[in-house]
Amino acid sequence: MPKVCAAHPSKAKPPASSRRVIPAEFTETIGGVLVTTPARTAADLLLIESPDVAAEGVLAMLGGHLRVDEIAEQLRHERGRRNLPRARQMVPQLAEYVEWRTRELITTAAGRY
Repeated sequence: MPKVCAAHPSKAKPPASSRRVIPAEFTETIGGVLVTTPARTAADLLLIESPDVAAEGVLAMLGGHLRVDEIAEQLRHERGRRNLPRARQMVPQLAEYVEWRTRELITTAAGRY
């Protein structure tokens, strides 16, 4: 099984890194480079980063090729990872925020016409 490595900024020099074997079902190839799926990337953000950084990153990913339910499903596959309970608690909050923000955008757009 190929290994996918991740690095992210930290106060430490060099950046913090994480090495783990990731099942093929959670990876895809883009431009010849093996990367994690959007759902896996979002789950990793929720598990590794502080809540504010994680939420900002995940919210930026949502609406593109990622849905909140895909993140929840990915987190169901995780076992024994640090911050897993917190990450699972954040998913409904992210879904609630996305729903609220969508309503706000629709209301604003409707008011213009």
